[in-house]
Amino acid sequence: MRKIQKLLVIGPIVTAFLTSSQITLAADVIERTEVPIEDRMTQEWTVSIDPLYGWLPGMKGDLALLGGPGISIDFTSLDLLENFDSFLDALDGYYMGAGEIRNSQFGFQWDIVYLDLGKTVSFGNRIAGAVDIGFSMTMATVAGNYRIYETQTGYADLTGGVRYTDIDIDVDLTLGRRGRSISGGDSWLDPVVGIKGRYNLSKNWYLKGSALYGGFGVSSDSLYDVAGLVGYEWANGIELYGGWRIAKSDYENGPFKWDIQLSGPLIGFSAKF
Repeated sequence: MRKIQKLLVIGPIVTAFLTSSQITLAADVIERTEVPIEDRMTQEWTVSIDPLYGWLPGMKGDLALLGGPGISIDFTSLDLLENFDSFLDALDGYYMGAGEIRNSQFGFQWDIVYLDLGKTVSFGNRIAGAVDIGFSMTMATVAGNYRIYETQTGYADLTGGVRYTDIDIDVDLTLGRRGRSISGGDSWLDPVVGIKGRYNLSKNWYLKGSALYGGFGVSSDSLYDVAGLVGYEWANGIELYGGWRIAKSDYENGPFKWDIQLSGPLIGFSAKF
């Protein structure tokens, strides 16, 4: 009789303990279970716009124009900053912006770099044989992307598209006591492929990077464009970021040659809708 009484007392306690443990375990499993990517990614359209960013690249490499000798160029972003007043005086046009439209795993992105400098001072002797260079460059990239990986800590996208480049150069040369002006330029289209991604360091801070490679002998022999950024995102979708970008293209068509690397700091902001 006493055993039955003990069972009547202990039984509900054990049952309650087991029930609470099952609830806790179930909650823990639910919390730890990763939601599949198909369920995480919304089908709604999202838009991210970088209305204006600043990239101040130095230039290094070789160029050649019709009727003139080859010119070696080598100046850094620091050289530009040291001569920033001259740079601003020579600046005739400037725009750099980017953006992306996305739905689920698929997206469309663009990036536009436009820089127009009138005749400006050379940076010491770093531009061999050149007194002044007037320079206009348009570099526009459009690409589709496909999200291959996504978690709460970040994502990775494969990209593929085309890059349009247009270069126009006017050079005043000083050869001994003689002065000479030459000009030239070209425009071309290159296929590009690459990858981009983001890693969230915390709720607000993140790392972001991208890498493009292209040309493949279609127009340019080769080109690459690599950027590494660190950013901060507010709850309203506004982001501020900064980092470094390097872009190089090796293109030659007849007397025109553009084998130039652009490298320098980058800062900008974006907004998501």
